Amino acid sequence: MRPCRLPDYVHRVCRKGRGTTRFHFYAWRGGPSFWAGPHKEPTDPAFYAAYAAAIAGPKPRATLVPAMVDAFLDSASMPPAPRTKLDYQKYLLHFAGAFKDDEMVIFEDPGSRQEVNTWRNAWKNLPRQFDYAATVATVFQNWAVDEGPIAQHHCHKLRKVYKVNRADILWTPPIAICWTPGPRIGSAG
Repeated sequence: MRPCRLPDYVHRVCRKGRGTTRFHFYAWRGGPSFWAGPHKEPTDPAFYAAYAAAIAGPKPRATLVPAMVDAFLDSASMPPAPRTKLDYQKYLLHFAGAFKDDEMVIFEDPGSRQEVNTWRNAWKNLPRQFDYAATVATVFQNWAVDEGPIAQHHCHKLRKVYKVNRADILWTPPIAICWTPGPRIGSAG
């Protein structure tokens, strides 16, 4: 007899102990347990009835972006400086408004990178704010990965546009004259 194929998304865990092996089945990874038995691929019709009952039950509620933004703003991961908190709040509330009807899992899709770039185009004429918006969105999504609503995101290393060279400001001739190296410690004279 040909072994049966498990339904899609069923998560199977093998537990061994004292000479026995039992398989525990879950409706999905992290979902409710619906069957346990000695067979790796059960053929019992009760297995499929239990699976149907498990997936018909209440599913975990999707986490919407605005709810996660609120959770981040209330978390200990917010920067401690008052000005930075205000800046993060400004950009994240704008972010929550742009993605108000979306679930957090959209950021697991590689196409979400384009969506975030489209969102931050609101500041395309202000290069430092354009870059800061990307930084705040990335920090938020890193936090969401750590907290668990998403497994990964694709907004790492978003392109920066603000470039500045302040070398001429830092080392102008009057400042350079004021700085003279002191004696070297341990030198012979």
